[in-house]
Amino acid sequence: MSIFTEQTSFEKAVSVSSSSRHTGKTVLVTGGASGIGRHVAMRYVQSGARVVVGDLNVLGCRQTVRSCAELNATGACFTPDESCNVTSKSSTLNLFNFAKSVFEGNPPDIVVANAGVSEVGHLDDDIVLENDIGHYPKEPRKTTLEVNLAGAILTAGIAQEMWAKAPLDGLHSQASRQRKLILISSMGGWEGIPMAALYSMAKHGLMGYWVALSAQLTKMPTKPFSCHAICPFFAATSILDTAILLALAGIPKTTPDDIAAAIEAVGMDSPSATQSDDTAVLLPDDRVPLVIRAQDFDPVSGDIYSNLAIMLNQRQPRPDQAEYRSTTVEDIRKALSHNKQFHPLQLVICAGGVLHVLNLLRIAHRSSMLQNLVFGFLQAALVSLVLAVVPKAKAAR
Repeated sequence: MSIFTEQTSFEKAVSVSSSSRHTGKTVLVTGGASGIGRHVAMRYVQSGARVVVGDLNVLGCRQTVRSCAELNATGACFTPDESCNVTSKSSTLNLFNFAKSVFEGNPPDIVVANAGVSEVGHLDDDIVLENDIGHYPKEPRKTTLEVNLAGAILTAGIAQEMWAKAPLDGLHSQASRQRKLILISSMGGWEGIPMAALYSMAKHGLMGYWVALSAQLTKMPTKPFSCHAICPFFAATSILDTAILLALAGIPKTTPDDIAAAIEAVGMDSPSATQSDDTAVLLPDDRVPLVIRAQDFDPVSGDIYSNLAIMLNQRQPRPDQAEYRSTTVEDIRKALSHNKQFHPLQLVICAGGVLHVLNLLRIAHRSSMLQNLVFGFLQAALVSLVLAVVPKAKAAR
């Protein structure tokens, strides 16, 4: 039996809109200026919670507040005047203190460590630098690690410190509440992402933090909060550049709202009076999320990765299916649609030709999820090559 469960009940719980599911709850979200963070804030506000968002982008946070206000929901969203940099303890602490001022002096019930960046520089670019004396090692850029790993751990640490100073049993108005720490990891925390070594490293590290913290919580006489890791695959958003969109063509993607729905779901109280199980929620595609409990996470003696590989491979689209082929062609066309050098018919023909070659390879190799992603990058490279050649051929005429 698999240790991963497909949570159909989880899906139903978040698909039904409720204006009272989180009434009275308080939430803090880092990285709340756009994307997933904004969707999370809007989800919680829609269900009755009061939310504080912080980000380096102050104007974006103000737009999040406006977007939440436009919902006309029972909840509300707030943001401080100053920016929040999760790599700075003082800056992050200021966000928490602002939240306490909004929440009548109490720390937030739910903390979502969402702030993150994509790969900043490539590892091989940073390790070796050529100069007059040849090659020598260079210190890698740390931005991705500082934000995605250290920043998330700093956010989690401040939350734990504030919760320890204000235990629920000492707050009569919050005696029935449950506290949640929600870490935003990635499917890159389970498998390596080509060309994103630092990003994958950070997300693997965050999963390690989730496992260790969960083990620590289970040994405490009274569990003060539960800890959860959300692990989405690439989300279909406008921030993905053309190369990435080409690489992902044909591969099912999740959406920011799906991710926000998962984050809201784990924020719900468990039926019992005790804190809920610590869980990791995987969103590898646009289907039902996969969930694993921390106590079942045993990569040493268990079959966790083989279990996951089997389930992911079963969910992968089959390249010999007509629907998969048409979806891939359409994805490539959309990725290139902003390029005015080409007629739409040329783009479809180009996409179809590249897809045909890669499908033969995928079928021959019975591609896994990771192999599909590798083939995706090959797909992007081939399309880019065709697009580089066509203008030169036109000019040569």
